[in-house]
Amino acid sequence: MRKDKFDMSYTSEFCKFYNNLKIDVNSEFDVVYHYTSANALLSILQKRELRFTDRFYLNDKSEGTYVLELSKENLSELMDDTSLQSEIKKVIDERIASPQSGNFYVYQCSCSTDRDNLALWNYYTKSNDMQGYNIGIRTDKIDNISIPTPMRDLPVYAGSVIYNRNNQLNKLRQLLERFGNFQREHDPNNAHIVDLARFAVDKIMMLGIFFKNPYFEVEKEYRIAIVPYIEENGEVYAEIERKFMERYGILIPYFDVAIPNELINGITVSPTMNFETAQKSLQNVLSLSTHLRQEDIIASKIPVRY
Repeated sequence: MRKDKFDMSYTSEFCKFYNNLKIDVNSEFDVVYHYTSANALLSILQKRELRFTDRFYLNDKSEGTYVLELSKENLSELMDDTSLQSEIKKVIDERIASPQSGNFYVYQCSCSTDRDNLALWNYYTKSNDMQGYNIGIRTDKIDNISIPTPMRDLPVYAGSVIYNRNNQLNKLRQLLERFGNFQREHDPNNAHIVDLARFAVDKIMMLGIFFKNPYFEVEKEYRIAIVPYIEENGEVYAEIERKFMERYGILIPYFDVAIPNELINGITVSPTMNFETAQKSLQNVLSLSTHLRQEDIIASKIPVRY
């Protein structure tokens, strides 16, 4: 009976501790920018949807594992040499070998804090001559994205990507210190240490949503992410449909998520397009987003000819 009472007390304390561990990232920008092609822009305006893609199929092949490798390399500096550290290292090794373990999958929509980024125009607009657009997204309206589940709306996470290695390590150190303090106070005999280590690595991977290799810093990325629960049979524990698209011969899973009308702030036309022609053509579809006006369509200021 004593053990049951102890376990109930531990469970209660752990739930409070874990639920209070928020992913703390920079969200100070009022507007961020989603770079896209003309076809994708039209789809977003017509359907009022943004596409969220499984992060393991994005261009950065270290997505999802970068934070694990970083944690493993620096674990002795991030936390005390304890039994918990040893267990966390085991779980990190397991996740590196099989990063998509469990049934929670991270799907991301990428934006940038830079309204006029030549590298992004070149990469994300789907043509050889940088013909495309970016859509301004109001960050204060991201919380209005609603994805129902049988229990509650699926949380939507958003914030600036952290590229600086020292800042990344500081975030990890703060997180692991909190797990270490909790373990010392509530589980000194290591009765729950295996589960605690797994929950710690779960949080590391959640924090890793907003970590990226410093080589990508030029993108100044701001991410919007969801983490739906997906059964082994493909059933999604949320009222959204998982779809697939082909890219370079690979079938990539994604969700098209409904967005509130007020989320879109404006449209920027890429630097090599004829602005007057593009602006006039967009006026024909502005009725699809009635709050946008002609003056909400602006031209890139980058002075390139082609």
